[in-house]
Amino acid sequence: MATRTRFKPGVALRALADKVGIIPEYRDMTGRETRVTTDEARVALLAAMGIDASTDEKAEAALATLAEEERMRIADSVRVLPRAGDFDGIEVDLGTRGDLGAVEWSAELEEENGVVRRSEGRGRAGPDGRLRVRVPFNPALGYHTFTLEVRFPHGEASVAQSLIVVPPACPSPTEVLEGRK
Repeated sequence: MATRTRFKPGVALRALADKVGIIPEYRDMTGRETRVTTDEARVALLAAMGIDASTDEKAEAALATLAEEERMRIADSVRVLPRAGDFDGIEVDLGTRGDLGAVEWSAELEEENGVVRRSEGRGRAGPDGRLRVRVPFNPALGYHTFTLEVRFPHGEASVAQSLIVVPPACPSPTEVLEGRK
């Protein structure tokens, strides 16, 4: 059984809040006052996110659960690209260190408009267990789903990723209105 680090009261809560992106303080709308996030606010925000951190023990357990989920994740579930044409593939962590030998992969991109593109190939993970898969897809602006399946001598891994391709900048009012007022 693994031993868990015991935190001082409130430390696990603050570490958990930091991990999920709850900021410790912010400047109010006037720009003059700094507002500090209280532990009560952290507990309430975490609860709204579906995380029970009502006690130090529950905060520690939630932090451990997030760490384990992160360790098991082979790739991010969402990826945002700043413009079309920047997607050349994905890097996945196969969770092992050492030579995996040759791996086979198959990839599928389902574009927002329903078009499905497929590709497959062979590759080799680096000594750090990371595999870089380059695919011949060039999705347009929009929301797409990218799926990758990897087969290697000791098992299989798969990942589905929401791929969001955005323009490099918001359109100007002139572009949107096309000369109209």
